[in-house]
Amino acid sequence: MNHQGTCGVECSACEIFGMDCPGCRASGGKPPWLEELDLPLCALYECAVMQKGLPDCSACPDLPCDLFHAFRDPSVPPEEHEAAIRQRVKRLRDQ
Repeated sequence: MNHQGTCGVECSACEIFGMDCPGCRASGGKPPWLEELDLPLCALYECAVMQKGLPDCSACPDLPCDLFHAFRDPSVPPEEHEAAIRQRVKRLRDQ
C-alpha cells in the first residue's frame, strides 16, 4: 500500500511506517522522527493543513516553498536533496 504524506514524501518507503509511525496525516503532523530534530510539529504539515486549511501541499500556490528547502539532511548532497524535492512536488501534482 502506498501512502503519501502531506508534503509528498512516500511514507510507505520508510521502515517505521505502519509500525512506529502512522504517517503525518494520522498523527496530526507529529511523526516520531521529529523527536530527533527536537521539533514539536512538522512545519510543512502545520503550514498547509493547520494554517492554510489545505488537505496537503499540492493545493498551495507556493509549491515548493522555502520550507521544502529548509530541512536538508546534512548527509544528503544538495543535488540529491533538490531531486527529492522535485519528486515530491511531482507526486503531489500527479495525485
